[in-house]
Amino acid sequence: MNIGDFQLLTVEFKPGQYVKKPKWKSIPIAGLIPFCSQIKPKRFEAGVEAIWLKPTCTDSTGKCYPWLILDVEAPGKDRHSNIAANLESGREFLRIVCEHGLEIGLIIFLSGKGLRFCWPYLISADVQKAFSAWITSSDYPMIDASPHTKKAFYRMFANRNHANQGVVLNRHVQRLENINDLWFMDESDYISLVSGTIDLKTSLKWLDEILPKAFIPEPWTAFLNEFKTRAALGETIYRPIFPLQKSRKPIAYLAEQAGLEFRSLQISGGEILQLKTCLVCGRSDGRPWITQAGRLKCHHQNSCEAGQVNEMGNIVGLPAFDWLPGSLSDDFHSYETPPDDSERITIQAARDQLQAAFHAKGDTYITLSPGAGKSHTVLMEVLANETGKVAICTPEHKLNAELLDLAKSRSKHP
Repeated sequence: MNIGDFQLLTVEFKPGQYVKKPKWKSIPIAGLIPFCSQIKPKRFEAGVEAIWLKPTCTDSTGKCYPWLILDVEAPGKDRHSNIAANLESGREFLRIVCEHGLEIGLIIFLSGKGLRFCWPYLISADVQKAFSAWITSSDYPMIDASPHTKKAFYRMFANRNHANQGVVLNRHVQRLENINDLWFMDESDYISLVSGTIDLKTSLKWLDEILPKAFIPEPWTAFLNEFKTRAALGETIYRPIFPLQKSRKPIAYLAEQAGLEFRSLQISGGEILQLKTCLVCGRSDGRPWITQAGRLKCHHQNSCEAGQVNEMGNIVGLPAFDWLPGSLSDDFHSYETPPDDSERITIQAARDQLQAAFHAKGDTYITLSPGAGKSHTVLMEVLANETGKVAICTPEHKLNAELLDLAKSRSKHP
């Protein structure tokens, strides 16, 4: 795809947080700056209108390409308010970026409370699953993947001094002059930079700097290739869900115990609890409610964690353990614990059982503690006995090279 093709890709735009889908616009990248230039400067500075964009570009066939934009925040419930913690997480993420040579083209923005890392690149089709595996990995808890996984909007450039842009703050989205400024920034520096308003002309200049102009370069493909295996394995993992005990306490009872103000409503799907205010964002205009499954939901999709939506556009909300006090959450989530049938044996006995299982008829599934020598023992049996057996081992990545060297050194057919 050449630069001309990139200009034909479209991106979704809306001017405010609560603008409904019929008023969203799909704008070609080549026309995005001219389109946004039509916003009246005074309305932009007053926060009445802003530039909200989805981190996805679409071609004429409907194929989507993620735009390399990532919000970086401290993990935990206070990530939307703890600027100091967000800065520390930002520095940790920047260290990782620089260690892998991924800082080329990077521009960092201060979003009002958090950090936004932006590159003028799209994620090519061959590594899109790896990209998803990376941003949702527990190894990178500072990445807020929800705009990508939930297909949500970023508040890309805005003055947050009007309710149209979410929670009212006397702040704006600000570009860092140099990414290295992040190393030495403290909370007072951050607040000083984002306080007040920014003009439309400057914001459009910054937008032009990060518009996608190419697919990710080689350092990125090499980095994401490390996550390809993880992405493939993730598609095959089965996660069992243990049945709930029948004695689980009703959500209405627990809501009363938690001191919540609510009223019960009957809808087509059953009973829900309509709350006076949302327990997360504190607002009443999002018409918050709790389902019988214990999920807290809110209609503020872009500013409230309880308003998160899935790929189908349905509100997912937060499970009970994220909003109920600890002891009450334990009452609601009382799972049956499977009995512990594991047996403790010596390492040598475990290896003897592995050898016996290898030569037994039929299929055998064995689990052992880490370090018992599962991979080594089975590999030795495979190399020593041409039985036609197939052994499937799942070692960690760091053991792959070791096992390969071992197999080559012991194999009859190197």
